[in-house]
Amino acid sequence: MRAAPLLAMAMVAAACGSRIDGGPACATTDAFIVSVFDASTCQRICDATVRQMTGGATTTLGWPPATPENCYAYTGAVPPGTYVFSVTKAGYETATRTENIVQVSACEIRTDPEPVFDVWLTPSGRTASPSCDGGGLVASGAGDAASE
Repeated sequence: MRAAPLLAMAMVAAACGSRIDGGPACATTDAFIVSVFDASTCQRICDATVRQMTGGATTTLGWPPATPENCYAYTGAVPPGTYVFSVTKAGYETATRTENIVQVSACEIRTDPEPVFDVWLTPSGRTASPSCDGGGLVASGAGDAASE
């Protein structure tokens, strides 16, 4: 009977707040936006390499055309999971950060600690300025990073 598959589809759609006719579905993805700064000068860095690693795959994040208002890297939509971000630039210590997107319910996700964050790169052989940490992530040591 064809009614059973349609009924099952309607029940799944109702559980996620969407309609069987193609109406809006629930949120099952999130995106990350990463801004990068020089930890000694507090200036934005618009050409660092930002990599996202998950499940054995590595993706280099894209950057929009660099202007003061859009100097950030972004992931696009990603599903729930654990993501490790590595930020590198010649002449700076490498910074890493782990983020989690958690499926809270069938139609709700939560990003922990947050989907939009700053990374503060410390120039090699120098220390970060205390006035520049901004509550973000500051590289310290050989590839280790202090998180918020």
